[in-house]
Amino acid sequence: MHCYGIQGITIDWFRSYLTIIKQKVEIKLPNSTQNLVSDWSILKRGVPQGSILGPLLFLVHINDLPFRINFLVEPMLFADDTSVIISNRNFIEFSTTANLVLACMIEWFSANKLVLNLEKTNIMKCVINSLPYCALTFNSASNRNEYQVYFLRVKAAGA
Repeated sequence: MHCYGIQGITIDWFRSYLTIIKQKVEIKLPNSTQNLVSDWSILKRGVPQGSILGPLLFLVHINDLPFRINFLVEPMLFADDTSVIISNRNFIEFSTTANLVLACMIEWFSANKLVLNLEKTNIMKCVINSLPYCALTFNSASNRNEYQVYFLRVKAAGA
């Protein structure tokens, strides 16, 4: 947070907010006057679920991810969702770039104590013509979540 100019009493406030956080879970049972309540537990990292500051602190935490990969692709961050746009007419170069970006992202995630959710990681190819399958490799595992979108090419009469 220092690199964003947050210092002094403000950084002390954030530090106290993020240190020794206790959290419990309460589940309201339908058609019952009793609730299930867990014991208090200390969070070792992160912010309390449902906190107002949580999304803001997460964005501050991941704000430097684009600098790690933007020399290769155009990253887009929205809340806890990250998308990268890779454009290349050469399929081999596209596939190489995609795997390089993924390797950089996995390295960044690991260094920042985050984990890439492989089950929610997808490829969407926007193509005019059918291209071969693009396999992305995650630590020797391959991702098979791929979708193809075909653009409709319309040509005006006389053009």
